[in-house]
Amino acid sequence: MKAAFAKFCEENSIGHGALETYATPRRLVLIARQVAEAQKDSLLEAKGPPARAARDDKGAWTKAATAFAASRGASLKDLQVRETEKGEYVFVVKKLKGRATAKLLPGLLPAVIFGIHFPKSMRWGAYKMRFARPVRWIVFLFGDKAVTVTIDSVKSGRYSRGHHFTHDVKIKIPCVADYFPLMQEHHVLANHNERRERIADAVRAAAQGRPLISDDLLNDILFLVEYPHVGVGAFDEQFLKLPREVLLLCIEKTQHYFPVESETEGDLLPRFCVVMNMPLEDSRDVISGYEKVLHSRLQDALFFYLNDMKEPLDQRVPRLDRIVFQKELGTLLDKTRRLQALSERVCERVGMASDDCRAADRAAHLCKADLTSSMVFEFTELQGIVGRHYALRGGEPREVAMAIDEHYMPRFADDDLPATTPGRVLAIADKADTITGYFAVGLIPTGSEDPFSMRRQGLGLLRILEDSLYAIKVEDIFNMCLDVYGSELAPGDKRESLLAQLMEFMDVRFRTLMESRGMAYDIVNAVSLRHALSMTHAVACAGALADMRPDPVFQSLLEVFTRVSNIMKKSASGADFQGDNISRDLLAEEPERKLFEEYHRIVGDWENAQPATREDFTQRIRDLFSITPLANVFFDNVMVMAEDRAVRANRLALLSRLRSLYMQVADFGAIVKK
Repeated sequence: MKAAFAKFCEENSIGHGALETYATPRRLVLIARQVAEAQKDSLLEAKGPPARAARDDKGAWTKAATAFAASRGASLKDLQVRETEKGEYVFVVKKLKGRATAKLLPGLLPAVIFGIHFPKSMRWGAYKMRFARPVRWIVFLFGDKAVTVTIDSVKSGRYSRGHHFTHDVKIKIPCVADYFPLMQEHHVLANHNERRERIADAVRAAAQGRPLISDDLLNDILFLVEYPHVGVGAFDEQFLKLPREVLLLCIEKTQHYFPVESETEGDLLPRFCVVMNMPLEDSRDVISGYEKVLHSRLQDALFFYLNDMKEPLDQRVPRLDRIVFQKELGTLLDKTRRLQALSERVCERVGMASDDCRAADRAAHLCKADLTSSMVFEFTELQGIVGRHYALRGGEPREVAMAIDEHYMPRFADDDLPATTPGRVLAIADKADTITGYFAVGLIPTGSEDPFSMRRQGLGLLRILEDSLYAIKVEDIFNMCLDVYGSELAPGDKRESLLAQLMEFMDVRFRTLMESRGMAYDIVNAVSLRHALSMTHAVACAGALADMRPDPVFQSLLEVFTRVSNIMKKSASGADFQGDNISRDLLAEEPERKLFEEYHRIVGDWENAQPATREDFTQRIRDLFSITPLANVFFDNVMVMAEDRAVRANRLALLSRLRSLYMQVADFGAIVKK
C-alpha cells in the first residue's frame, strides 16, 4: 500500500509527508500526512517543426504551427522560435498549473487495491475484482472530504464498520483525525502497534507466572484479533512429563496459546494464556473449550512419547533401512554408516581427544534413529530434539545425546551453533555428506530454486567451521565425503569437476556470509576457500585486507600486483618464460638485486609459520608493503624484456615468484583499485 501510494503521488507530482500503514484481520489502513492540495506547477517545453515551416513569408504562423500548438494543448501565444544545432525551430513553452489533488484521487484507489499482490486471491459473486478476501467497504477521505469511487459493487465513502461480533454497525468517519478514536470506541484497535502492547501487557497481568511471549507467536496472534481479551486455562499436570520442547510446540505452534513458566525455577506450569477477539461472557465454558482442544493434542503427544520409550534408540537404527534418504544415495541407514566413517576421518584430521571421538561415533550411529519414532512422525520439527531426550532416557552419555540434537544446527539463518565438540563434528559430517551427495546426482541449486536447502546447509557448515577454529580445508572435507561414498558416485574422471563445482558453491556461500557482515564484495572475492588452509584462515585474511585497505600504500600494492600479473599473462605461455628458477649471477641491475633480496627475506620469514589470525595476515600485508617501493623502482629502471634471452627469462622468473608471494595472501587482482 505504501509503495502503490508513493508511486501514484510521484507519477502525478503530488507532494506528501509521512506514510503510515496499519492492519487488523478485517481492515487495511493507510494514512498519508501533509498531502498537497494540488500538483506542483510545471513548465511544458516541446520542440516542434522548423521555423521556416512554421511561419509564412509575412511572419504569420502557418497551419503546421497551429496544429503543433493544438497537439500540446497550447495556443499560438505559447510558441517561441529558438536557435538549435540544426537551425531555428519552433518550441511550445507553457506554464502548467497543477491540478487539484481532489480531482486526481479517484485514480488512487484502483492503483492501491490492484497493486497489492497476494499468493492466493479470490473473486466473489459475479464480480471481477480479485483480492485476498471479499471487499465489504472502503473508507476514502481527503481531510474531511469523502472521495467517491466505485469498484465493482463497492462504493467508497466515509462509512466503516465496528467489531464483527460486538459492534457490527456502520460508523460515519467525519475526518481522518477521527478514524482511530471512533474505531476504538467500536471495539477495534486499528493501530496494530498499540494492539501488540495491549496483548503483551494483558498476558503478563493474567499469567500468574512468567509467560513466554515470543515475537513469532505475538505477531501471529496480533493479526488474528481486533480487540484482544486474555483468558487463562490449565491442563493436567501429567503432561508435564513430556519434554519441554514438545509442550511448547503443542501450546505455541499448534494452538497459538502463551505458555507460562515458574518465575523462580523456570519450569513450565500447567497453565496457559489465550487471546480472544471478544470479551468472556461465559468465561468458564469458553476457557473449557480451549482446554479440551489442547488436552487432545497433549494426550496424543504423551501417547507417542510413552510408546516410543518402550524401544531404545539403538534398536531403532536397523529400521532406518526402510527410509530412503535419496533414491540414488541410498537409505538413512546408508547415510548413518557414512556419517560414522566421515566423523572418524574429521576427528583424526583435527586431532580430537579420544573421548570426543568415541562420543561422535556413537552419536553418528544414533543421530537418525528418532526419525523412526511416532513423535517425530507427528512433530517433524522435533527431529534431533526428540533423539536427545530419548538418548538421555536410554542411558546414553550427555555428550552423545547433545550431539544428536546439535547435528541439525544451525536449523535456520541465525540459529545457535553446536556447543559440544562431538556435535560440531557430526554437524560438519551431516551437512558435507548431504551437499556432496546431492551435487553428485545433479540436484544443484539454480537461481532462486533451492528445494533441498543446500545454501542453508552450506552456510551452516561454514559457520560451524569458523566457530570451531578447526584447522581443516573445506576441500579436504569434501574429498573425505567422496572417499566415503566410493568411486561409484564420482568416478576418477568426474571427481575433479565435482570438487570444482562444490568449491565454487562454497565460495559463493562464503561471500554471502562475509557480505552479510558488511564486508566489501571485492575484498571477499580476493579470498578463496579452495586455497585457504581453513575457514578461520579465510575469515582472518578477509578481515586483514579490509583493515589495511585504507592505507595509501595498499593502492600502490594493487598497482604493482596488476603490473606483474599483466606481464606474466603475456609471457607465461611464450618461450621467454622458462620457469621460476632464478640465477643470482644474472641479476645485473641494483634494483633487481634489492627486489630479490627483499623477496628472499620475506620468503624466509613466512616459511616457518602459517598465518592463523587476523594479525598474522595484517603482518604479511605489511611485508608486501615493504616490497612495493622496491618493485616500483625495478619497473622504473629495469627493462624486463631485455635483449639477452637469459636475463629476460631470469627477470620473468623473479616476477613470477613475486606474484606467487602475493597470491599466498590473496588474489589482489580481484580488489577494485581507487
